[in-house]
Amino acid sequence: MTSSHLSEAALHYRSQGLRIFPLLPGKRVPFRKGSQGYKLYMLAKTRSLTEAEIRSFWASVPDANIGLWNGAKSDLSAIDIDVDEFGDGNVRLAELGAEHGFNVLDGFALVVLSPSSESGGRHLYWRWTDNLPKNFNRKSYGLDDPRHGYGFDIRNSTDGYIVLPPSYSNGSDGKTPGAYRFENGMAPTEFGPAILKAFPYKGPWFNNLIAKKKHLRGHKSASSEPLWKPKGQIKEAATLYEEVDAAIAKYSRYRANDNIRKTIRKKDIDAAMKKGVDFLKSLRVLTLKNGLVLAKPHKLLYHPLNFKDCILASEMDDAVNALVPRGAKHHFHTFDDGTVRVWWTSHRKGWNEPRWILVDTRLQKSLTWDDVVRKYL
Repeated sequence: MTSSHLSEAALHYRSQGLRIFPLLPGKRVPFRKGSQGYKLYMLAKTRSLTEAEIRSFWASVPDANIGLWNGAKSDLSAIDIDVDEFGDGNVRLAELGAEHGFNVLDGFALVVLSPSSESGGRHLYWRWTDNLPKNFNRKSYGLDDPRHGYGFDIRNSTDGYIVLPPSYSNGSDGKTPGAYRFENGMAPTEFGPAILKAFPYKGPWFNNLIAKKKHLRGHKSASSEPLWKPKGQIKEAATLYEEVDAAIAKYSRYRANDNIRKTIRKKDIDAAMKKGVDFLKSLRVLTLKNGLVLAKPHKLLYHPLNFKDCILASEMDDAVNALVPRGAKHHFHTFDDGTVRVWWTSHRKGWNEPRWILVDTRLQKSLTWDDVVRKYL
């Protein structure tokens, strides 16, 4: 991909009536507020950019990526499928379609492969439809909400945008680096809304995605064993961050005001942080800020818990259940097949009965405490 390809594609997309705008080079985010790139980003919400505006901007920033506001004005609707620790959007869409009578994976959508396409990430394009909500972002819902694990987002208005080929991600955001491209090999200059197919479903299910939780109908969890935050541990971890932030802020105020004689020594802050970190390291099961749950059955390594592979305590041999001491919060057991499981009692409604949850002890997934701090804390 060359810079000329980006500017050429941007001009072509504009000629097709698409509400395109520039994104930071190598990234999927807009330019900073107040910049010319940001002004074009906002302007594209209300009208198409002119040819002169596009030529001028890409001449000054030739490596700028291309974003698109979807919806009726661009005549394009998109579903952004992702695969992460909370779910595989391809699998979930197939399961939900079978349950509710739709099939958006029928092969008629135009597919854009994202840099994470090897893991299943892709965008599905159709002609604009009002049978999709204006915007659906699964991660805007809590971990205890089934929508969080659906594995897909919807972009169908100026409330959310997508990234168009041949934009390129350099991986600086922690995502897979690579270029966006059309799966059928089509060049960006061959694309236009006129070639898109109609959305294959006319029912209300997708629009009901954005209903309030208490009115949500027909939306079940990815499995009967979803991920969630164990009671207490998130609060304890949050307390650590809050106390440290407060201590540092107080220290800064004292140092900035010579009239206040009382001071907080740096070693006092260090001691508070060490105490909090020692507490976190002592936990046998640790919930991270992104909702991933790690278990430490041994002294050094943490492993993710697999809530999709669990066994009810009532289904286990009495001899195994007898190993769990009364009042024990977390108890690990190695089964005859070599798997390691943790005895898990949840406060989540419907999970009153204890379960044995699989601990994924594969070496490539193990983490040291330093890994946890570097990647998650």
